[in-house]
Amino acid sequence: MRARWIDGRAHGVTIIELVALLVVVAAPGVSAQDDQACLVCHGNAQMFAGSRDSARLHVSERVLANSVHGAANLQCAMCHLGMEFPH
Repeated sequence: MRARWIDGRAHGVTIIELVALLVVVAAPGVSAQDDQACLVCHGNAQMFAGSRDSARLHVSERVLANSVHGAANLQCAMCHLGMEFPH
């Protein structure tokens, strides 16, 4: 049976929910240590001072932990695949 796509939804499940599920299933080896590598730079507000994207690029460990991402135990590399340093 084929899913019917209406306004970005397939049988009541959004595309975003499907992608999130696939990311979680496809990335079982990701650990919290990966977040620490990201937060070395992205956790430092001064790193992005003067950048027009500074608010989007800076993520504090506390904000990350208290977000829906932290509550779902999602690590940065689960969505930001293929990131190499520096980027």
